[in-house]
Amino acid sequence: MKEPILKEFKIIQFKKEEKTKEQIVKAVSEYTLNIKLNNIPVASLVCLPTDLKELAIGYLISEGLLKNLDEIDLIKEIYPNIFINTKKEIKDIELYTELRSSGCVGIKQTWEQNVEKIEDFSLKIDINTIFHAQEVLNKKCNIWKTSGGTHSAATFSWKGDLIAFYEDVGRHNAIDKVIGYMYLNKINSQSCFLVSTGRQSAGMILKLIRARIPLVVSNTAPMVQGIELARNYGVTLICFARDPKLSVYANEIRIIT
Repeated sequence: MKEPILKEFKIIQFKKEEKTKEQIVKAVSEYTLNIKLNNIPVASLVCLPTDLKELAIGYLISEGLLKNLDEIDLIKEIYPNIFINTKKEIKDIELYTELRSSGCVGIKQTWEQNVEKIEDFSLKIDINTIFHAQEVLNKKCNIWKTSGGTHSAATFSWKGDLIAFYEDVGRHNAIDKVIGYMYLNKINSQSCFLVSTGRQSAGMILKLIRARIPLVVSNTAPMVQGIELARNYGVTLICFARDPKLSVYANEIRIIT
């Protein structure tokens, strides 16, 4: 799909005690992707019109509708729809429908119950590796630098090597695209950690638990339910990470200095 991500606008800038100034600025576009699982609509996501297969697969994995790619029989993209069929019937799909804007995510109570604790605490990470990963992510946020209208997410090896990076109008979409990339490329998610912009809510942490990603880093705040989920399900939650300081809200056992 070839659709413009950015569009130029002429604006008037006002500033106290100065003359008004005419400027040309760029704003980011929003598009809608409809995900249909076994021909049943399960989600309409407002997103950037790129990497839609990664977005759809990551969404289905991180929301608990799929566990792995072995369940999939067909992936067919006909924008604005993407069709994914499974080899076996999935119960109660018709009960699951989400309309997600670029600013929010729905959490389905039925699917929250289908999560397993991440119990492997053997991998350790140095805080310098965390700050390095943040720096890499910040340098790659080109759409955000132009428009200020996106969030970003990236996965790294525990040594700090970049694996996948995506920008999108929603922080949940960026994470879904990263997860989708990892599953499509058969990358072991438990051997990676994730760096994300935006608040760490319950919905964000649930995505990581379902995708089996054991550690997340954000430069902003966590929410109460996000902290509690991370503590209960084995996710290391790092927030307010701004070199040289970071705050660990859950499972600090994976951090070394």
